[in-house]
Amino acid sequence: MATQVHPVDQAPQATVRMLGESTAVISSGAWFSAVTSAAFADMAAEAHDAGARELVMDLTGVRAVDAAGTATLGALSEQLEVAGCHIAVAATHPGLVVWLTSAPLDLDLDLPVFDTVEAALADVLRRPV
Repeated sequence: MATQVHPVDQAPQATVRMLGESTAVISSGAWFSAVTSAAFADMAAEAHDAGARELVMDLTGVRAVDAAGTATLGALSEQLEVAGCHIAVAATHPGLVVWLTSAPLDLDLDLPVFDTVEAALADVLRRPV
């Protein structure tokens, strides 16, 4: 059985792309763990501080996720929603999609999950202000 090891010495890969003044797409790298999810959360907070009110969390590149990563994602989503952000997620990793579509019910969040960034972006931009 082959195992994958998280490359500890690799810098967390997260990027933010501002689309206009109030919309941002925050993208994650292939690993979504305690280290990388913290960098992702920091980028989301910076985008919100810069004026983003519509946020797409692009997790389509995620190939491995751990419990710390999902916990950070849940806490971040809840904080952003309380701050008045419209949030949507793009994800394709089967385990992550299952978690995203079941766990937010426990967190009392409306966190729509789409299989493409474009579909997630269309969703947040259609919502009333």
